Amino acid sequence: MKVKAYTEDGMMRPIQSLIGTRNKAAAIDINNTGPGDFPLNAAAAYASPSMVGQRADLITANQGRYIEGGAVHSVNFDATVEQVQVLLYTDTRQLNAQVELLNGPNNFKQKYEVFTNNGLLNSLYVIFNTPGAGNVVRVTNLAPLEFPCKAFIASV
Repeated sequence: MKVKAYTEDGMMRPIQSLIGTRNKAAAIDINNTGPGDFPLNAAAAYASPSMVGQRADLITANQGRYIEGGAVHSVNFDATVEQVQVLLYTDTRQLNAQVELLNGPNNFKQKYEVFTNNGLLNSLYVIFNTPGAGNVVRVTNLAPLEFPCKAFIASV
């Protein structure tokens, strides 16, 4: 599984993601590809029970959205929403998608790109902080038509 993440302001919108390891030992490699003027602090830990519970509740609470390969799906959020959770997965097919938090037209504040050979075992679950008004979550399925994914998007 490979995940690329970008955030415009790590204090206001930190990277928060749940990556499945299927109860096996795993190495997580965190690289800062930005210039040396922009250092980062990073930590990795086992998921807290509340985060695991939120992920499970997200699947049971709504239908989700089927997104064919090459398709784009966007959801607007009210200014009162403080956090948005997004879960992407497939039915054992590859998952190749991009999730963006936008604030204004094509002005992304945070972005994730994910690729995995099995989107059921290695799904992507992220939480976005959404301060202010005008927040939109946009999901783009970068895979070809034969590799659809399912997206669950809701406020926390």
